[in-house]
Amino acid sequence: YGKVVLLDHGDGIKTEYMSLGTVNVLEGDHVVQGEVIGTSGLNQYDIAAENHLHYRVLVDGKYCDPEIIIGKAVNEIK
Repeated sequence: YGKVVLLDHGDGIKTEYMSLGTVNVLEGDHVVQGEVIGTSGLNQYDIAAENHLHYRVLVDGKYCDPEIIIGKAVNEIK
C-alpha cells in the first residue's frame, strides 16, 4: 500500500490511510482534526488507479465499514 499512516483514536478505534504520496507526521505525533497528515498518492501495483487513498477503520482490532464512524465522536462508535 505504499506510504501508510495509522492513527490511534483511543478506546479501540484506529484508522489507516494508505497509498499516500507524502506523509506529514511522525510516529508518536499528536494530531488534531483538520490537520493534514499526508497527501494522496499513486498505487504502485495499479498505476491506472491514479491518485487515490485507501482508508480502513478498525474497531477493537476488527475492520469495519468506515461509514459507521463518519461524523461521530469516539465514544459514540461502540
